[in-house]
Amino acid sequence: MTNTQNLSAALKESALFCVWKKEERGGKPTKIPYNPITGGKAQPNNKATFAPFQTAATVMESYDGLGIGIFDGLCAIDIDHCIKDGKPSEMAADIISTMDSYTEYSPSGSGVHIYFTVSAGFQYNKAKYYINNQKSGLEVYISGATQKYVTVTGNAIGTRVIMERGEQLQKVLDKYMLRRKPDEARGKHEQTSFSLSDDDT
Repeated sequence: MTNTQNLSAALKESALFCVWKKEERGGKPTKIPYNPITGGKAQPNNKATFAPFQTAATVMESYDGLGIGIFDGLCAIDIDHCIKDGKPSEMAADIISTMDSYTEYSPSGSGVHIYFTVSAGFQYNKAKYYINNQKSGLEVYISGATQKYVTVTGNAIGTRVIMERGEQLQKVLDKYMLRRKPDEARGKHEQTSFSLSDDDT
């Protein structure tokens, strides 16, 4: 359940929320988003199926937690399986320090979510950078470039302020999310007799 007392005030004031339930889809547990107003499924690319914080918080007890829509410049970084013995991995610590914006533990407690904003002119280059680098357990949710929602827990780490972080995001992308160049991928294929797709990285 989301700890609403510790949730960033900026998110409460300006973000749009859904509620979610853990359900099985294809034999795997999945966090399904729901519209807090109608009870129907929320659509991560449709702001009309999300609601202000107070509306979502009112019905949260009937669900497993709150989620946030990635709209209007709001963005997030999701780092999976990066917390061990209460401490972040070297990569996670680096990204948390670089972004220096509201960060919280994921619902499982083994990952972190970092929330921030980018300016209206920010353009995400999907041809150059991964959206989801599965090899590193690192995924970005960018307003206007991705169509997913993000769960929120309120289990904050450090600051609860949402910062504008376009420049810092670019540093993270260049360091951790660059796609391999075609010649590098070709060399890897020749050495190992197989190549990795985007979904395998």
